[in-house]
Amino acid sequence: MPGALGALAMLVVVVAGCAAPVASTTPVPTSSTAVPTASPTAPTLVPPTQAPSPRSPGPSSSPWTGSADTLAWHRLGVIPAARVNGVVGFDEGYVALEGSTGSVWFSADGASWKNVKLPFEGDRSEATDANGLLGRVIATNGRELLVVGGYSHTPCGLTEPGSTGGGPDCSISPIAWISDDGVAWRRAYTGHGKGELSEFVAAWPLAEGGWAAALSDWSGESLGGKMLWHSADGMSWAATVQVSPAGWEGYDRAPVGVESASGRYLLAASGWQPDTTLATTSDGASWSVLDGFPGRGAEVFVGTAPAGDRSTWVLAGRNGWDVDAGRAGAPTIWSSSDGTSWKSQKLPVGPPAVAEDPEDTVSVTAVTDLVLSDRGYVAVGAESREGGGARHETWVSDDGVAWTQLPQAERPQFDYGPRLVADGPAGVVGISGSRAAGEQVAWLLR
Repeated sequence: MPGALGALAMLVVVVAGCAAPVASTTPVPTSSTAVPTASPTAPTLVPPTQAPSPRSPGPSSSPWTGSADTLAWHRLGVIPAARVNGVVGFDEGYVALEGSTGSVWFSADGASWKNVKLPFEGDRSEATDANGLLGRVIATNGRELLVVGGYSHTPCGLTEPGSTGGGPDCSISPIAWISDDGVAWRRAYTGHGKGELSEFVAAWPLAEGGWAAALSDWSGESLGGKMLWHSADGMSWAATVQVSPAGWEGYDRAPVGVESASGRYLLAASGWQPDTTLATTSDGASWSVLDGFPGRGAEVFVGTAPAGDRSTWVLAGRNGWDVDAGRAGAPTIWSSSDGTSWKSQKLPVGPPAVAEDPEDTVSVTAVTDLVLSDRGYVAVGAESREGGGARHETWVSDDGVAWTQLPQAERPQFDYGPRLVADGPAGVVGISGSRAAGEQVAWLLR
């Protein structure tokens, strides 16, 4: 698939092999130590696949930074999934999306996980998009859950015989599911036409109620778009007049949308070159580009709007990526008090993870996920190389502006930790790969 980022642009870990799904898992006893060394196989990072939960945080007397010296991830349980596209927390617990199988994993506590197949009519074995995903993104408004993606269907034979790199061979249409408990899901109607080649690549909740989803179209090998769709209930979807002033291009890139309770709506989009355009709308129809956002060389992977007693807009991702020069960039936070003027700051990272092959030695180059809880913000970043080293980082903040890096081993060799985070009833839960093939580990930050 095309993608200027290569291995990473927003995040999904791909692990060779897959354990058979089970109804639930037995919780692993909580450890009193920080993230231990572990070694999953061959993860590949692609764009973050969740809109952070807009759970309304309240004031807290114990912010994350107050215990940063001893704060650590503690093992909760295991999800027997080959890969997880995203995780969200909501009122009833946590849900992780395993898009390659069209499944979700539900947990009330982050320790025991139950597998649930998303309902689908027809031959599920053929119901995948061109990249092997049936569900691509999971989002929540704190009460309901939404999964969106794409699926292939007849007619096929769209690629001429003997051609190479011509794009999908079968038609692809957008698909969506909605749930209010993480276990019972309803498939939404989006409609599809003969020869259609389009799919949902991002979704987020709207402050006034309902949902927005970004639609991308295939053109040969290229995937990109500028159109947003809306749904009042997650079931009935339609294209709207909302068209972004800047499109998004590449399978490894999807737009990031966030909206505050006041109705301020921001949309970050980037193309093949790592430049991000940030736009805003007040009426849902006309968009204005925010010139105050330093988007050159920037890739935004995730974001949060002001909520509760926190008034900061926070976007996160990577800055300084240069494909031609081979520069990997650095994990970056962009913060704003008004959504118009922005401050950019690179987050500190530890030394590279050591590998036998120097080419497999890695450092964290991006924030791969971000969540706002009642204690403040938690950001994570994770990278790894097949057969080599791995590295992860965690940063915490009380206000979204000043960030503290959590301590880790100075010279890790296999240092896997959460690459996805979600806030829910049990607290902030992270998801990472595992030493064992075909499983993901759930962690609790405390």
